Amino acid sequence: MMTDYKTDSRRATGSSSESKSSGRHDRWFLTGDPCIFKVENTLFRLPQDPFMASPVFVTMFSCPPTVEGPEGISEERPINLGGISAYEFEQLAWVLNTGIFEEEIFTIQSFEAILRLSTMWEFDAVRDYAIRIITTHKDEVSAATLIRLALSFGVSDWLIPAYTQLCIRTSSISLEEGLELGMRVTVGLGKLREFIRCCSYSSSKIETRFHGQGGCGHVAHFMTPDAFREYVEKQVQCSDLPLE
Repeated sequence: MMTDYKTDSRRATGSSSESKSSGRHDRWFLTGDPCIFKVENTLFRLPQDPFMASPVFVTMFSCPPTVEGPEGISEERPINLGGISAYEFEQLAWVLNTGIFEEEIFTIQSFEAILRLSTMWEFDAVRDYAIRIITTHKDEVSAATLIRLALSFGVSDWLIPAYTQLCIRTSSISLEEGLELGMRVTVGLGKLREFIRCCSYSSSKIETRFHGQGGCGHVAHFMTPDAFREYVEKQVQCSDLPLE
């Protein structure tokens, strides 16, 4: 059970110099039936059971030991996890060892790490949790970041609202947003914003003028803000912007 795992007594008694010299993580170096991981230059000692929810780790744990002996049972032979940061693994360790429904102060950096690792290692319940929490706090996350995360980790529900937000706002897409979005999305949004640039806003209505096919004719429509947003959403769906 989770309560059987406690922090290492040497850290708890304040022996910080030993902890630092051995490269142990300040919080996630637990006693009990351990599995020791190394991420960057940090050692994590964590219970193995939560990792059994991932088919990737199930396969990893089932591999026969090498001639040097099994990995993950000592600090001298930890399981090395490459391609991730110690910060990212720390966030996943928090979720796996405190319960995925425990409330925590939201930061997009933390939950992006959780979403990335849970997607990569197929922790389906943790991934669903991260998506749900980010969705709940989506108003605290920039539209560009939501688009990047949605495209990177397959969360298509975030795309149309975020694209629409960038299309209907008056300010242009910034350099920082363009770098985050990438060329394809930035160009696609620029084309769509250009298409609707003739829209003028007022507090009570939006006047939208469209030129007929081939530049012939002129039609004026008056739409409420909600109707205009709905119109832009439809244009997003018909555009060449990636939607999954």
